[in-house]
Amino acid sequence: MLDRFIFTGKFFTISFFLFIPVIFYGNPQPIEISDESGLMDANLRLSAMGDINLVIEDITNKINTNDFGELGAGLIDEGNVKPVICVPGIIGFDMTEEEIGQEEYFADKLFGCGITKIGGNNAISGSIGIYRKRLRSYSWIDDYVKSNSETINDTLVFAHKFEHFIFGVRCGYDFNNTTTTDFYGPRLYHNNIFYGEPSFLLKAKNNLWTIGFGYQYEKIKYHLEDYGSPEEYLFHTIKLPVIHSGPALNLGMKFNYQLLKSSYDATIQKGGLFKIQIRYKIRFNDKYLTIGFVSGYENRQWYFLPRYIDIDINKEFQIGFGISYLNLLGIQYQHEVNYYEYNQTAHFNRISQGCEILLANKQIPIRFGYSFGFASRPSSYYLNELENIISAGFGFYPDDSSLKIDFAGRLKFFKYEGWWYTTPNLGICFKIF
Repeated sequence: MLDRFIFTGKFFTISFFLFIPVIFYGNPQPIEISDESGLMDANLRLSAMGDINLVIEDITNKINTNDFGELGAGLIDEGNVKPVICVPGIIGFDMTEEEIGQEEYFADKLFGCGITKIGGNNAISGSIGIYRKRLRSYSWIDDYVKSNSETINDTLVFAHKFEHFIFGVRCGYDFNNTTTTDFYGPRLYHNNIFYGEPSFLLKAKNNLWTIGFGYQYEKIKYHLEDYGSPEEYLFHTIKLPVIHSGPALNLGMKFNYQLLKSSYDATIQKGGLFKIQIRYKIRFNDKYLTIGFVSGYENRQWYFLPRYIDIDINKEFQIGFGISYLNLLGIQYQHEVNYYEYNQTAHFNRISQGCEILLANKQIPIRFGYSFGFASRPSSYYLNELENIISAGFGFYPDDSSLKIDFAGRLKFFKYEGWWYTTPNLGICFKIF
């Protein structure tokens, strides 16, 4: 999801990922297939700083209509950043010694992204990715379950600024083939996803307030080869974000409403989301503190691909707050409550902190982070009981060179159903301006 690396001018981005936790970084995907979500993503600066994205602002987590509001029309509002070529890579593996839950996996991805701004009234962005993953996991019944997956996806975004409003459209597709081999033999799954979204933005005369509207149509066609006819799922989502961008206060509110219709069930499932996020700067001459706050409630249709599809109602509530200094040092707390069927609930708490130290006239930033998480009910089936994540990284930004390098490493220890796991991750990113 690298569409949110928005730059003025023309550029081309190529990414090769090893062990990708998400398919893209930034723009919302119609579906998440990865089994390794929640680890290090493509923003290596925030990853090295403990993922304190509530109080540390970067080019992928701004409170605007593109990052927060998730509208294609927001492409026109991104700030001026130099053209760049970026080649990030991430690798991860499981060091678990216990037989149960042991996994072996390998994934790679070739990703290309480009954007151009034509004058001050038009912006065009396009991306294409090829993603492969091989996974082998232990099962009490089937010994080892093997899964090979190949995915091709593409996204195109266009935005135009008229005199009184901004119009944008985003469309894309995702084609996936997955072969799973277990006790029953090999099975081949096909997943075809298409989505399109027109959107509009209206700005106040003082440019402090922006209100947006978007409608996303998403169609998923799922088929297990040699087993019945394909199943289809239609998602209709209305998006209504409101953004305030002032010198001190940055406020975002959004409301999403979703309808789901499946080919095998005549019942229309309904879901919704409300989220509010605030960053407020308190200035002391040339210094400043940033206070961050987020709260949201989501009622969504939860579905799993490619092995099977299981739709139920999942509700989630989150709240978090934190503080940072000069966008370099920060700490934040987040609490999440998941509500499942059969009156099952799961609570999770996380405290994250991180810092960035600028050396050699800001040419070498050094970054550190630590995150501690725990489930309020240790026997929770849905969440890790305990998590410890240690992260570090650095950058190399020479003044006399167009090459910039970011490196990040992360070591995650977590306990799930009484078993401890250790998962390290490494990432490197080359940027050429």
